[in-house]
Amino acid sequence: MDNINLRYGDFAYLKVKEITNYGAFLDTGGPKDLLLPFSEQAKKVEQGKGYIIAVIVDEQTERPIATQKYRKYLNSDTSSLKPGQEVDLFITHFTALGANAIIDNEFEGLIYANQIFKRLKIGDRLKGYVKEIRANGKIDLVTKKQGVEAIDDDAQVILDYLKTLGGFAAIGDFSEPYIIYRELGMSKKAFKKAIGNLYKNKQIMIAADGIRLPNEA
Repeated sequence: MDNINLRYGDFAYLKVKEITNYGAFLDTGGPKDLLLPFSEQAKKVEQGKGYIIAVIVDEQTERPIATQKYRKYLNSDTSSLKPGQEVDLFITHFTALGANAIIDNEFEGLIYANQIFKRLKIGDRLKGYVKEIRANGKIDLVTKKQGVEAIDDDAQVILDYLKTLGGFAAIGDFSEPYIIYRELGMSKKAFKKAIGNLYKNKQIMIAADGIRLPNEA
């Protein structure tokens, strides 16, 4: 990822280019590396490995530096966020629950494992949606729209998929969830809702061996 235009307050995933007596220098993708002082390291870093950092200002030199202690620069007041709101996500780490992400360069939230429908890795940036803001201020995230809009989006994915295959796909209610995820990037539950909607609107036909566009029957 190109990080040349990093600014104060940004978060990034950067690799250690060199370790010196001053700290670790991180590769920004530009002519100037970014210093991660020893005092700003949450744990000892290793050359060649990548780490999540925030860009802050060194109080003594007034120059930009990196810190691994990025969480203290996140906003805990989530009152400006609303359920269903589209947001920019930056994946920071994974736990048994799912993927943690920085939201709009300001907040932190969690995408539960059962809401992840494509392979993610640390440092990925993607669009997401606020699912819920809990009473304790913690934010649940999803990577796809919810409700009717989600069905419409999934339905379009299925139609496009059928067109690429010439109008017929050997996939249906009989398919294993992992096959639906692999082919369409959605859960089986979402798939069933979408094909039900498409069938109701006479946009597809459902057969024992798969689904097809009407003009391919």
